[in-house]
Amino acid sequence: MRNTTAPMLDTICFSFDWQVTGCLNGKTGTDCLWEAYVLQRVPKRNPSVPFESYYVPTDERALLEYSHFSLEKFLTNSSFEQFAWTYFFLDVPQGSAGALIHVQLKSDKELNYELYSKYGGLPSNDSWDYYASRTSSSNSSVFYSLQNSTDSDMDLSIFYAKEGTWCFGVKHPNYTSNSQTYMSISLQGCHRNCNQKGVCHASVDESGLTFYSFCTCDRDHGGFDCSDELVSPNGHIRQSVFLIASNAAAILPAFWALRQK
Repeated sequence: MRNTTAPMLDTICFSFDWQVTGCLNGKTGTDCLWEAYVLQRVPKRNPSVPFESYYVPTDERALLEYSHFSLEKFLTNSSFEQFAWTYFFLDVPQGSAGALIHVQLKSDKELNYELYSKYGGLPSNDSWDYYASRTSSSNSSVFYSLQNSTDSDMDLSIFYAKEGTWCFGVKHPNYTSNSQTYMSISLQGCHRNCNQKGVCHASVDESGLTFYSFCTCDRDHGGFDCSDELVSPNGHIRQSVFLIASNAAAILPAFWALRQK
């Protein structure tokens, strides 16, 4: 008869010490080198939908009555690396999940900035939700659009933005630039205000807690932002000419038949 003994299991315990850096005085980043700003939401006057607003820094260098601010006044001034980061935080309020975030950079010289955005965290080269520069962008998402951008103008939209905190990081050269760049960030109802080819309307979902917006386009345009031309003005003219000609072609034989009687 054999005696069997159950094997002894070794138990190994681990202990971790976490150190989290808490940056002060409006700084952020791993070494607290980069400037960080909290943007204040300012509701628009006579909005077409309830949540329309724009964002500006809570700083005397920006005025609340203007929907844009001078970007160079807020950029990080650091000589430790070739590129620096400047971060802007904003909150999308509850109930506005049907809105879009519209961001525009407009400069008097060639833009040398890269723009990264991230929901609920700090964007970086390796971690971001959406990205745009003068030469490229992350255009693989149906919830993101980069339109009408040039060497001195960057225009992008994030559709159906999640409610909560978003962060926009501007990556820029460390040297001092003599350019004048204006940045605007706004919360809008309809993309590009329906391209002036329709009217923006607001609706509430079944829960009654979230607003959505949509365009009612004129008879010549369609699409979610009325950017698709359905019938051109020349097409209307041709249709009218064909209609008159067809009516004339029908009336003349009838008139001739009556003359024969």
